[in-house]
Amino acid sequence: MRSFNLGDNNFYGKIPQELGRCTHLKILRLYGNNLIGKIPIQIGSLRKLTELSLYMNQLTGRIPSFVGNLSALIHFSLSNNKFEGNIPQEICRLKNLTFLALGDNSTNDLEFLKSLTNCSMLNRLDIGYNNFGGHLPNSLGNLSAQLSLLHLGVNEIFGEIPASLGNLIGLTLLTMEENHISGIIPTTFGKFQNMQVLDLNANKLSGEIGTFIGNFSQLFHLGMGGNMLEGKIPPSIGNCQKLQHLDLSHNNLRGTIPVEVFKYGVGSEVSMNGDMYSFGVLMLEMLTGRRPTDEIFEGGQNLYSFVKNSFPNNLLQILDPSLVPAHGQATIEEENNHNLTSAVEKCLISLIKVGLACSVESPNERMNIVDVTRELSKIRRVFLAEYEWKHVQVSRSNLLSKMYELDMISIHTIISKTLTSIFQPPLIKMKYFSLMFLAFWSIYFHLFSLFTLNLLWFGPNIGVFSLENETDYLALVKFRESIFTDPYEIFLSWNTSTHFCNWHGITCNPMHQRVIELNLHGYKLKGSISPHIGNLSYMRILSLSNNSFFGNIPQELGRLSQLQYLHVGNNSLVGKIPTNLTWGNQFSGKIPAELGNLKNLILLTMDNSHFKGIIPSSFGKFQKLQVLSLSVNKLSGHIGAFIGNLSQLFFFNIEENMLEGNIPPSIGDCQMLQYLFLSGNNFKGIMPLEVLNLSTLIDLTLSENLLSGRIPKEVGNLKNLNFLDISENRMFGDIPITIGECIMLEHLYLQGNSLHGIIPSSLASLKGLQRLDLSRNFLSGLIPKALENLYFLQYFNASFNMLDGEVPTEGVFRNASELVVTGNTKLCGGISELHLPLCPVKVKKLIAKPRKFKLIAVIVSVVAFILVLSIILTICWIRKRNKKPFLDSPTIDQLAKVSYQSLYNGTNGFSTTNLIGSGYFSSVYKGTLELEDKIVAIKVLNLQRKGAHKSFITECNALKNVKHRNLVQILTCCSSTDYKGQEFKALIFEYMRNGSLEQWLHPLTLGADRPMILNLDQRLNIMIDIASALHYLHHECEQLIIHSDLKPSNVLLDDDMTAHVSDFGIARLLLTINGTTSKHTSTIGIKGTLGYAPPEYGMGFEVSTCGDMYSFGILMLEMLTGKRPTDEMFQDGQNLCNFVTISFPDNLLQILDPHLIPTYETTAFNGNDWNLHPNIEKCLVSLFRIGLACSMESPNERMNVVDATRELNRIRKVLLVGE
Repeated sequence: MRSFNLGDNNFYGKIPQELGRCTHLKILRLYGNNLIGKIPIQIGSLRKLTELSLYMNQLTGRIPSFVGNLSALIHFSLSNNKFEGNIPQEICRLKNLTFLALGDNSTNDLEFLKSLTNCSMLNRLDIGYNNFGGHLPNSLGNLSAQLSLLHLGVNEIFGEIPASLGNLIGLTLLTMEENHISGIIPTTFGKFQNMQVLDLNANKLSGEIGTFIGNFSQLFHLGMGGNMLEGKIPPSIGNCQKLQHLDLSHNNLRGTIPVEVFKYGVGSEVSMNGDMYSFGVLMLEMLTGRRPTDEIFEGGQNLYSFVKNSFPNNLLQILDPSLVPAHGQATIEEENNHNLTSAVEKCLISLIKVGLACSVESPNERMNIVDVTRELSKIRRVFLAEYEWKHVQVSRSNLLSKMYELDMISIHTIISKTLTSIFQPPLIKMKYFSLMFLAFWSIYFHLFSLFTLNLLWFGPNIGVFSLENETDYLALVKFRESIFTDPYEIFLSWNTSTHFCNWHGITCNPMHQRVIELNLHGYKLKGSISPHIGNLSYMRILSLSNNSFFGNIPQELGRLSQLQYLHVGNNSLVGKIPTNLTWGNQFSGKIPAELGNLKNLILLTMDNSHFKGIIPSSFGKFQKLQVLSLSVNKLSGHIGAFIGNLSQLFFFNIEENMLEGNIPPSIGDCQMLQYLFLSGNNFKGIMPLEVLNLSTLIDLTLSENLLSGRIPKEVGNLKNLNFLDISENRMFGDIPITIGECIMLEHLYLQGNSLHGIIPSSLASLKGLQRLDLSRNFLSGLIPKALENLYFLQYFNASFNMLDGEVPTEGVFRNASELVVTGNTKLCGGISELHLPLCPVKVKKLIAKPRKFKLIAVIVSVVAFILVLSIILTICWIRKRNKKPFLDSPTIDQLAKVSYQSLYNGTNGFSTTNLIGSGYFSSVYKGTLELEDKIVAIKVLNLQRKGAHKSFITECNALKNVKHRNLVQILTCCSSTDYKGQEFKALIFEYMRNGSLEQWLHPLTLGADRPMILNLDQRLNIMIDIASALHYLHHECEQLIIHSDLKPSNVLLDDDMTAHVSDFGIARLLLTINGTTSKHTSTIGIKGTLGYAPPEYGMGFEVSTCGDMYSFGILMLEMLTGKRPTDEMFQDGQNLCNFVTISFPDNLLQILDPHLIPTYETTAFNGNDWNLHPNIEKCLVSLFRIGLACSMESPNERMNVVDATRELNRIRKVLLVGE
């Protein structure tokens, strides 16, 4: 056998050792299964093996050293397993290796990379998603020159990127995201001319983005977000014309977005014509002194059109003032209004003509480089022939004059010497000059001025001045003084003998020696946060979480303009979050219209910056865009009709700008739109009907605008709407009754308008409504009493209206803290806390017409008597009919019957000592059957309860043909009369000696002989048993059965601790017949039990398989935490789900059932914290994840039983291997 391929199946167990006998085997593929254990040593004897693919299994242990014996191996993949430890050095023997994938394991040593230099054929290397720590070795650059893919992401790598990495010039993909890599990005990266994907996200890289980035001509994905990069975005990034994904978020980048980013946005290849365009724009910039991104260019205008409009007659109006010369024959004063001599004017006109000819929009019309060179040479000859050097002197620019006024002679000397040594301008030896040289010299002056300003601003930090900056030092001292508890004594290092950059928890910028990170996470410090922390102006990371800080977050924290990460969680802080904390970037200016050339954009967020101007109409090209967020800027103008072109848009946020005009009806063309946020602008006009026809909308926020008109009745079309805010506008008219058709609505805000009329009672149809604000309108009439029935309504505000009548007293109206009705002078009644006057008793009409009411009373009495008589006769008839033997019922005709006498004797007369459980419809007794020495469970139905007969029929029908090892099996039944002549019905089940899961999770007393404690193995097995039962009910029965009341008391345990689900017979049955679904709704009692029933049942939704999964998820969380969902600790909106979510995944041991901890060996014990074996901890995290996934609030987001069963079985295999 030469090839053995069992990939992508469901094989489990260990890899058989016998495979080692297949000595001629070349290809071994066992990927995508559930294999466990170690790689058998016999595999090392397969010397002819060229491919070994074992990825996506559950293999464990170390990667064996015998893999070095597989000398012919070319393809080696062990990704997505559970390997740990070091990578064997013997891997260097694999001289022919081209593909090595070890990602998504738990290996932890980078030393093996040095040995990989011997694998000269290596083309792809993947070690991402591991625990590799330490520095990247310099020898990394000595890896195979053929290496094209290198995955190092999601590890624990720290230190700097070795410059030698640039030697791997064949790389097309390099990922290093989510590590702890620091330092600068090496300039040697500029050698990566074939690079297509470069991902450096989420590290600690600093410095500027080098211009070398422009060398990546093939790059289509660039990720540098989540670092500490600074400076400007280099214009050279525009050379990456194939770039599709660019992430520079969460850095400290400043300035404007360079127009070069959008230069090749239309997708054209780079060309010589493109270079000529750049040269033409550069010429125009040198002659006008205007950048192509200058803020004066708006409304589609650019540098080219700016010059073109002034050419040739008005050039002096746009000429750079620094280029205006003074000369002997005609000075500036002598030439009226800056007129130049004809020769100078001709020269300028010729230069600008060349610049315009190079920068025309059409590539084919641009001047070529041959003609340009010839023309420029000609212009220089003509001009130099006209003037000699002695007649012309360079005029100093205003900026230079100001520099001299600064009296910074020493600095000027330093800079001039430096720049003169670089540029060496030949001022003395030159006999002639050109305007091109003037432009060059103006650049020198510009560099000088910028450098001087930098010295003035940063002088103390860059070594020109010797003064030490003590601002950060003093701020840290004050911060230390506000802390009075330091149990780990970390502040011992905070002393004057050590530079503050070396203090514990402090990281400084190596160039400026300023604090950029203060990290004191988890040291149990106690004290307040000093306001002086606001003086650490360079700080980017502040982490004080998991301590005991108290008091307020100081407002001074808002001064930290460079702050990127703020972590103060798990403290005792109080008060409000400072409003001056800003989280956006510092980009300013207008949004470039060229951005619209990026037609493949899917997401564009530019929130919390300083953008102004209009939203470019070029955005209409974003036909693939799904998310557009421009909130909290200074945008103005109208939303163009182009918005309707964004057919894939589902999230649109332009809140908090200065936009105006009408809301464009074309928004209605965005048929995928779910979230629309337009608040905080100056929109006027009516609500467009086109928007209200977007049935996909979930959130519609139009507050704080100038909208007017009536609320259209078409608002009822928004069936999926969850949040509607039209507050603080100028709306008038009635509240449409159709608003009650928005059945998913939870939040409704209509305050601050001019609405009148009554509060429509149709609002009571919004069963899920949580908050309703109608304040500050002109509403009149009564508060509908039907609003009392809104179970989830938590807040009701109808203050400052014209309401009258009695205030209801039930539901939300019982809680004065959540009810606001002030400002309605005619209201009365309500709860006493409202302090409203009592309502008058209306008796006038009763006295006025007593005869009429007497007649009505007589008629009502007669009708009532007839109804009672009819009911009695009907009951008698039903009892007579039911005395027929139950054997006539076709639903249980195959079940053997037992007599009432037999059950009476077997339970000692249904003695309370035999009672083992009771519920709403039944009581369960332990007993024996005659002629059989067998203990059984006897469920006696309570026929006094309405619907018990129906319960009996339903459960018999359900149980007759339902058989599964994890379902309680019916043995027989009884339908008879008792000794009092009353109807008697009972079901007989197999008796489960170990009782219910409820008794094991929450024992009333712990028996001395056998403590009722379930270990993790047992709980996991029970979870799998329950999931298997639900899988059978949902997917394997002839009829889909929904349990609808899954809880611990309905899970019974047999002698082997195998779980059996009971009480599923009274659930709803969904019968699928001939392709149609007939829903049989149970009218018996409440659907489910409080705490286990999903939230949608309480809103009137039908029972469903998703509801069963919610109950299962809650049951899992209860088994893991030992907390009932109805525990008293869950108050004020908290429940078992969010109790677990808050601690997931890092603090699960704090909420784990204490009975689970001692059942497994722990690696350490520290105070009250247990550290479990990593395998056990991973299993617990996985179990909690499934429990949370099953108990999601939204039914559609819950995990289904198929996936849950598969995941639980996978976890059990992992747990077995760990043992």
